[in-house]
Amino acid sequence: MKQWIPYREGEYLVVRGFLVSPDDGIEPMENAMIEIYVDAAGLRQLRGSCRVENYNVVALLEDHNTLDLILDLGEDIIYRLPAPELTAGKVFTPGVRSTMQFTPTVPWHPVSPEALDALLEKAHRPGEA
Repeated sequence: MKQWIPYREGEYLVVRGFLVSPDDGIEPMENAMIEIYVDAAGLRQLRGSCRVENYNVVALLEDHNTLDLILDLGEDIIYRLPAPELTAGKVFTPGVRSTMQFTPTVPWHPVSPEALDALLEKAHRPGEA
């Protein structure tokens, strides 16, 4: 991937984060953060972590092979990270949250606050009608 990250090295808090499916399923992320680091080739890279309810993530993945991430960094700085690589613990009890790591597979895309509001308005959690 070319240089697509406009931020310096460091850790950044995610104000709001969501896993979203193509049919507007959604799972909120808690305690999300991203880390920007420079790799051996001198390119900035991203990795992040959060807490999610794995049971709901699996429910979203039952109908879709991939999920996207929405990362709201505050001050109307919002990105959609298409189909990141997700790694999570094996806790699948409803209501229990565990740590999930994510890394991009393609560059992120800016999202307008209005587009995020529209997505959240029509989004539904797993098991909701």
